Amino acid sequence: LLDQDGPQAVRNRVGFLVNKLIEETSRVSRAGKIANVFCVACGPAWEVVQFMDQQPLADHAHFELLDFNEETLQYAGGKLAETKKKHARKTELKLIKNSVQNLLRNGGKGMPKYDLIYCSGLYDYLNDRICKTLNTYFYDLLLPGGLLVIGNFGPHLPVKHFIEHFLE
Repeated sequence: LLDQDGPQAVRNRVGFLVNKLIEETSRVSRAGKIANVFCVACGPAWEVVQFMDQQPLADHAHFELLDFNEETLQYAGGKLAETKKKHARKTELKLIKNSVQNLLRNGGKGMPKYDLIYCSGLYDYLNDRICKTLNTYFYDLLLPGGLLVIGNFGPHLPVKHFIEHFLE
């Protein structure tokens, strides 16, 4: 089961996102700034852990990691703190317990602007209307030249029914 397309795609997201973190942090740091990164539905934040573990460039990034689950945030926070300490990183980290529904209700009031906003996997659970609304919301939070990255399974995934029925 773990060698099927779906699980492999989830594993591939980490490397893809690490590369995006490198690209965007490099772009912003060349301008002498700290990259503001917003990760929505962060889960264990493996891409941030790997980025901090492998890249001194991580000192030029500020992360805000949002998830609705306290246990998930505690786990991610522990791994991130461990990695930060291990490599003496100056990476700024802010964990936020909130839901995308609350973000949308707030309408972006008081939200900072970001160089990179990404979300990996959340959209798999949302209907098209909410996805479109979130995309507009996130685009409005981007700084000029910023990047929005959304990871999602394609609609014609060969194991779609298995995922929807067995794993649901």
